[in-house]
Amino acid sequence: DGALFRTISYQGEIPRSDPHRTLALYGWSLDSSTVYFYYSFGFDGGLPTFWKGYDLQGFIYNRRLIHTILTNEGWMSFAFSSDEEQIAYARDDNDPRIMYIRRIDSGEVKSVLLSLARYEEWPHSDDGLYTQVGWIQWSANDDGIIFITSIGEHLELFYIDTESLITNSLLEFYYGEYEIEDWLDNGLIQLWNNFEDRVEFLDIKDGTLFLSGTSVPES
Repeated sequence: DGALFRTISYQGEIPRSDPHRTLALYGWSLDSSTVYFYYSFGFDGGLPTFWKGYDLQGFIYNRRLIHTILTNEGWMSFAFSSDEEQIAYARDDNDPRIMYIRRIDSGEVKSVLLSLARYEEWPHSDDGLYTQVGWIQWSANDDGIIFITSIGEHLELFYIDTESLITNSLLEFYYGEYEIEDWLDNGLIQLWNNFEDRVEFLDIKDGTLFLSGTSVPES
């Protein structure tokens, strides 16, 4: 009925200058018992951040209880698995970058070191070798994760097998070139190519690009 069910007081010291952090909603749990929220910043100008935010928390509606899921003083990216039994996340505090996969019930954590040595000679990195991690997505059956890394305008799409933790680079592209539209059940990632105004498909097995409506790899 649109009635207010809870207000949450600002957590931490109230900022006196810009940018002010804002509370953002991640979404509801599968059983609608918990709403997940976190803090984030807005940025003006320049390339966007691919980090999602920090201090991921859950508000359990019936118990009026707030509990911490991920806490960090710096930026993080995170995404729940489709069954909400696991969460994948990366931290800005880690250098080099690490992808963590944690079970929600037991707290058991697996981790993958993200090797980014290939970027040492990247000539268009205005920010040096500062690397962001974001756009984390799980497959429908939670056996894989995709995510991007970015240095300046240079982006790279990676795939991690959540059992073997084998990590493969699938696609290198520039900021604004591709958008991830869907991860299909047949193992293809549906992309929108902004530069060419067309749908393309990416095979996670070998990184092959297909044009929409064809079975021929893009040359």
